[in-house]
Amino acid sequence: MSTKQQLQGPSKKLVEDGFIERRQDKDDKRSYLLYVTEKGETIRPPDIEDMFKEWNDLILEGFSDDESDQMIKYMERIYQNVIKHHESADIKCSCQKDEDLK
Repeated sequence: MSTKQQLQGPSKKLVEDGFIERRQDKDDKRSYLLYVTEKGETIRPPDIEDMFKEWNDLILEGFSDDESDQMIKYMERIYQNVIKHHESADIKCSCQKDEDLK
């Protein structure tokens, strides 16, 4: 997971160069989502979806569809908890300086 600061520089450059665009999140007006533009699609590896599907198949091997769906829901809830507490500074990573979390 990346912090907002880690993503701002590279994403700003990609926006400026026209490869991605930022759109405000409909569900959370404080957040912006990044979308690949037509120009960005021209540099995207053509088989990226296949690569992600293959990786998902490998890491979810042996899980039923229901188990996989449930695990994804758990992971999404964990992620939301991390974001919520990270923003409120309840969680501080020992691998980062305190000022990086602000």
